[in-house]
Amino acid sequence: MAKINMDEIAKSLGVSKGLVSKAMRGKYGVSEETRAKIFMQATNLGYDFSKLRNKKTSVSHQWHPSFHLA
Repeated sequence: MAKINMDEIAKSLGVSKGLVSKAMRGKYGVSEETRAKIFMQATNLGYDFSKLRNKKTSVSHQWHPSFHLA
């Protein structure tokens, strides 16, 4: 199975790779609704979330759809 990258997630949602990157890294400028859609799509496509790392602290980001959905 091929590894899924941010570009493939972006293409599947019709958004920019930059938006996917910002959403996955928890940066400002991305609504919670959009962030949730991106993470749900990434999960559905089989994205390897262990690739996400905070360069300053070397701590992996962890996200689960239920964290942001009411």
